[in-house]
Amino acid sequence: MRLILLIAVSAWLHAASFEAQYVISYGIFGRIGTTVLRFSSEDGRYRIDADARLEGIAALLARHHCEHHTSLGRVDSEGRLIPERYETLRTLDDYQRKQRYTFDRRHRYVIMKEEVRRTVSHRRFDPQSMRYETEITPEQYSMTDILLYRADNDLLSLYFNARPILKRMPLSSRQRFTSVGPRDGKVIAERLDRPERFIFYINQDIFRSRTGELYVEMDQSMFIERAVLKDVFLFGDLKVKREWLRQSP
Repeated sequence: MRLILLIAVSAWLHAASFEAQYVISYGIFGRIGTTVLRFSSEDGRYRIDADARLEGIAALLARHHCEHHTSLGRVDSEGRLIPERYETLRTLDDYQRKQRYTFDRRHRYVIMKEEVRRTVSHRRFDPQSMRYETEITPEQYSMTDILLYRADNDLLSLYFNARPILKRMPLSSRQRFTSVGPRDGKVIAERLDRPERFIFYINQDIFRSRTGELYVEMDQSMFIERAVLKDVFLFGDLKVKREWLRQSP
């Protein structure tokens, strides 16, 4: 599950700061959570934060799943975001996974470091009490790897940088992008038969979607108004709708 991806394609920001909140609804459950995107830039540097949190029965069923993603880097002379580090944090009741992607521009590769912490339950039979007892023990591990593909963007910076290309795309055409985040480093955008409507194909575990098709409708300023993730697990489509948007100056 990656709720963050549902709001990553929301805008190209000329403002110094930006914040938007989206409501997430899912099948028979109705509203299940919110996701918030924040952007800020100052002195040639930028920061993007994206948070997703489940609510109510959905949070209980999904073990209080939360995610936080951050993209950090610089802004070049043409206003393009150049990511230097991309971080993700996924937490559940008894599980935490941190991933940090560092862009090595000199050698043109990306280093990924992952740290996982979790608790594991073990049952054993106690001959003295003549009953089974449960022991809960913490486990953790870490790994470092170099990605097999090259990418100049992460999932947050990509869609900000992709705005000029998306606006120029002919109707019914497709465009391929590379990005840190998807398994194969690929994101494919398809422009539908109406302006400001797209499908994004992302090869990633997003709510166990069968195809990873994200349908997006933007406003005239290329901010997301709503999105639909098709064929999610057992209950159909996951829907996202913008609740509010603030920007300055």
